[in-house]
Amino acid sequence: MGSAIFCCRRTDEEMIPYHDKDTPKVVVYSLEVKDEKTKKHKKKKKKKHDHGSSSSDGSSSDYSEEEERERWERERWERERWETAREDREIWEENKERWEREREEREEREKEEEEKEKEEEEKEKEEEEKEKEEEEKEEEEEKEEEEVEQEAAEEVEGDAAEEVEEEAAEEEEEEAAEEEEEAAEEEEEAAEEEEEEAAEEEEEEAEEEEEEEVEEEEEGGD
Repeated sequence: MGSAIFCCRRTDEEMIPYHDKDTPKVVVYSLEVKDEKTKKHKKKKKKKHDHGSSSSDGSSSDYSEEEERERWERERWERERWETAREDREIWEENKERWEREREEREEREKEEEEKEKEEEEKEKEEEEKEKEEEEKEEEEEKEEEEVEQEAAEEVEGDAAEEVEEEAAEEEEEEAAEEEEEAAEEEEEAAEEEEEEAAEEEEEEAEEEEEEEVEEEEEGGD
C-alpha cells in the first residue's frame, strides 16, 4: 500500500498558527509511517501466504477468506481514516473561513476605529483653532479697550492741564490788577498828601502874612 497523506483532526485551540493568526497550523502525517496496524496486517499476510503454499488440506481457502476479511477491515479502517481526514479538512476549511471572516471583521473594526480617531483629531483641531480665534478676538478687544482708556486719560490730562493754565492766567491777571490798584491807591494817597502839604504851607504863609500886617499896623499906630 502506498503512502497516504491526510490532515489530522485538531481542535480550534490546538490549531494555532506558528506566526500568523490568519493562517491555520495543519499537521500532516503519512499512513505508511504512522499506521502500525497496517504493518501488522502485512506481516500477518506474509505468514498466512507461506502457510497456504505448503499445505494441501484446503487451508488456502481459509487463508483467502481471512485475507479477504483483513482486506475488508483494512479498507474499512482506511475509509474511516480518510473520512476522519475529510472531516478534519472540512473543519479546517470552516475554521479558515471563520478566521478569514474574523480577520476581515477585525480589519473593518480597526479601519472604523482609525476613521473615528481621525474624525476626533480633526474635531479637536477645529476646536483648538476656534479657541485660538476666540483668544485672538479677546486680545484684540482688550487692546482696543486699552487704547480707548488711554485716549480718555490723555483727554482728561489735557483738560486738566488746560484748566491749570487757565487758572494760572487768571491768577496772573488778578495779581496784575491788584498791583495796578495798589499803585493807583499809592499815587492817589501821594497826591492827597502833596495837596495837604501845599494847603498847610499856604495856610502857614497866610498866617505869617497876617501876623506881619498886624505887627506893621501896631508899629504904625505908635
